Amino acid sequence: MTLTLRPRQLQAVADLRQAYGSGHRAPILVAPTGFGKTATAAEIVRLCISRGRSVWFLAHLREILDDTSSRLLAAGIHHGSIRAGRSADYSQLVQVVAVQTAVRRLRLPRPHLIIIDECHLAIASSYQKVIAAAGHPLLLGLTGTPQRLDGRGLREVFDLLVPTCSTAELIDEQLLAPVRVFAPPGADLSSIGRRGGDFDQGQAGAVMSKPAVVGDALSHWKKLCAGRRGVAFTATVGHAEAVAEQWRSAGFRAMAVHGGSDDAERREAIAGLRAGRLDLVACAQLWIAGVDVPEIDAVIWLRPTSSLTAWLQGNGRGLRIATGKRDLLVLDHVGNAARLGHPLTVHEWTLDGRSKRDREQAPSVKVCPSCFAAMPSAARVCPECGHQFQPEPRELQHVDGELVEIAGVGVPAGGLKVGDLVRDNTTGETHVVGAMTPYQPSVKGFWLVWGDVGLLDGKPLGAYSPDCTFVSRPDHRREQAQASTIEELIQIGKRRGMKNPHGWARHVMAARSLRSGKARVHA
Repeated sequence: MTLTLRPRQLQAVADLRQAYGSGHRAPILVAPTGFGKTATAAEIVRLCISRGRSVWFLAHLREILDDTSSRLLAAGIHHGSIRAGRSADYSQLVQVVAVQTAVRRLRLPRPHLIIIDECHLAIASSYQKVIAAAGHPLLLGLTGTPQRLDGRGLREVFDLLVPTCSTAELIDEQLLAPVRVFAPPGADLSSIGRRGGDFDQGQAGAVMSKPAVVGDALSHWKKLCAGRRGVAFTATVGHAEAVAEQWRSAGFRAMAVHGGSDDAERREAIAGLRAGRLDLVACAQLWIAGVDVPEIDAVIWLRPTSSLTAWLQGNGRGLRIATGKRDLLVLDHVGNAARLGHPLTVHEWTLDGRSKRDREQAPSVKVCPSCFAAMPSAARVCPECGHQFQPEPRELQHVDGELVEIAGVGVPAGGLKVGDLVRDNTTGETHVVGAMTPYQPSVKGFWLVWGDVGLLDGKPLGAYSPDCTFVSRPDHRREQAQASTIEELIQIGKRRGMKNPHGWARHVMAARSLRSGKARVHA
């Protein structure tokens, strides 16, 4: 059977083939929920077995394994299973493999390729043991969030990120549902401690299970989610059961599932939402990933988290389109949007580790005081209720540094930019613009800054002055092309004022490597 892939999926397959052709052994396909990573991976599997090469599809959740098995069979790809309680058929070139089972079994047949779903987990010791026992074959990682809560980088296992597109782009193409986010005031979480880098879910469950807190969440559900089918992410098993019970007491059809639920309960939760027999499934320890129920059009967060992966993957449970589905409504009662950003925020991923400071950097989100809709902080008007935001007063901070004045003499169209050369008419010295305020046509001059300077809302301070002259603007393309090392690219990124010059430099080097690989392939 021939798989029918969309253009973006076909491009992803081509990009992966080029990556392997250029010498990479472990790329990651980075694609958001709803892109069709499994279908894309199935095409890779088909190409492998057509050449007699064996493939493992490795994952940790039974829902992922079951869904993958169904999709492979639908594509006409027969396979064996290396899973507890399943009979093994090692004669098949394709195996769907549970990492927990493979790590305990000896002398398994060695594959040519291992495809690892949710591959941000792959640096765990269990995965590493399985990969080593398999003889360190080629790897293909699949994830929408190549980032870990503990900050460890994925370069320990993988060697290239292969990007695809953003969630917003798939929404624009009507392949995913539009997203609306509401963040009403919730319980006080200040007393909750941390464990393993995230909120202590035991303490969170105690706070969030209080009848008044659950009742507040229920009141917002009644107001905003009438007629929807939803999943509620909860902190503990007891919390999930309390939420389901309160929903049932209010006349809704609800059930709770968690890590201890048996297969029949898990299957009923999924089938009940798909068929419309359930209004809500309250989940603890489950469903952040691996569940494909397009009919879900409401996601409720009653579990606080510092994990960007959990936040994006959890919201992804409601992004798929379905007949009659208008949009996805996210109710965030625990401040996850303020902590981690809007679900449609575009992220700059990297294989390298991230510092605690980088991981805890506050995103750019604000909440409407009238209807509690969450949106990017640049919004001037609430898209839900029309509330108009007033500019907030700004406080000036002073940091030691040199401020140099400049007039708009000879300034090119669009104003001066970071990296431009200017001459100080007082000293005759020429400087590279290190930072400045945005160009404003009504202002005749600017403060230009090099070195540490005064800050206004965390940005370099700018103002009028008539004492410097524009000299020239560098050719960015030529400058970038002449940089031969990653260190030189990083310095260019810093001069241009990039937020993540290291990530940009790695992306440029990876693109060069990919292009050179393509040239060798076509030669």
